[in-house]
Amino acid sequence: FISIQHFIMVHKQIQIYKDLGTSEQCYIHLKNAFQYLTSLYKIEEINSTIINNQNIQSNLLCFGGGYDLGYLNLLQLSGCLNIHNYIKENMGRYLGICAGAYFACDYCYFDMNGPLEVYGERYIKLFQGLFSDNGKPAIIGSKLGNGCGILSGVHFEYDPYLLEKQIYNVDPENNVNSSLSQLE
Repeated sequence: FISIQHFIMVHKQIQIYKDLGTSEQCYIHLKNAFQYLTSLYKIEEINSTIINNQNIQSNLLCFGGGYDLGYLNLLQLSGCLNIHNYIKENMGRYLGICAGAYFACDYCYFDMNGPLEVYGERYIKLFQGLFSDNGKPAIIGSKLGNGCGILSGVHFEYDPYLLEKQIYNVDPENNVNSSLSQLE
């Protein structure tokens, strides 16, 4: 079993992917979650240019929600293989949430025959099995060579306080809806 505490407590640098395909809201929540957990770790943004052209230096590489076809568009096979090798050869750690989770699998089937249908081979191959259990949430720990990862269909990084501020434009501490107060 691989715990999220292992990921956070062992490493001093966490990089979160932010580029084409990244949901801004998911990125904000993921960054906020790590900043909330500790101030002892450096949280950095990483993009496709860095992944494609440099060795990944992260102790924990995170891909949050969004759409993985955007990730694939910029990273191409070479960037995905860089991530694969970072995990497998360099004892890398990977955290994938929602699109970031299925991006790291062997093959993706998402919303088949639906409006958001995505399918096809993926190249990180952190998890090579097939998991589907009638819409139940899944969190999978997996090893790849010397490294490992956690793949989660669940958005456990979402902060209700931050969601309330984003969705309703409410400041929960003062219980004020800024949109309504502007009208008065």
